[in-house]
Amino acid sequence: MSIEGKLTSVLILALLLMAAVTDLLLTWQWPLLLSLIAGGLAAMLLALLLGRRITQRINRGLQALNTGLLNFQDNDFSVSLTLDGRDEWCELATLFNTATSRLREQRAHIYQRELLLDSVLQNTSLAIVLTDDTRRVLYGNLAARHLLAHGLPLEGKRLPELVGDQDEIASLLQQA
Repeated sequence: MSIEGKLTSVLILALLLMAAVTDLLLTWQWPLLLSLIAGGLAAMLLALLLGRRITQRINRGLQALNTGLLNFQDNDFSVSLTLDGRDEWCELATLFNTATSRLREQRAHIYQRELLLDSVLQNTSLAIVLTDDTRRVLYGNLAARHLLAHGLPLEGKRLPELVGDQDEIASLLQQA
């Protein structure tokens, strides 16, 4: 049953309780106003108790969803939400868990592709260097390290400084 249906049921039960208590008190010769007030109080108490039970489930679900989304921000896709019931929350949790599963699969696939690409780039005899727009090295494979820095890491250094007096390489870098 949907959350809206549950809350509607609580309201109907509360109204039925109010009518029953009012009718019972009227048969005991209570004044009409006092019977209505007592029936209304009984109905409000029932509505509060049952409504709180329903809203606690919603609050727990929202809190779990909030935690899951915070984990998404941290690139942690290992969280899944518990599925219990057959209401909107269960549908939302199912969608969240499906998205989490797909993101985990995509991340694993991308990671495998990155490993393959890295191993290809590291083991090629071509010197490959990736720089930013200020010519600071972001990536250099093994061949580039040996060519430009005697095997030392290139990352963070400026490419013109690494080339230094190697005229042939400097002329290549001047080309578009």
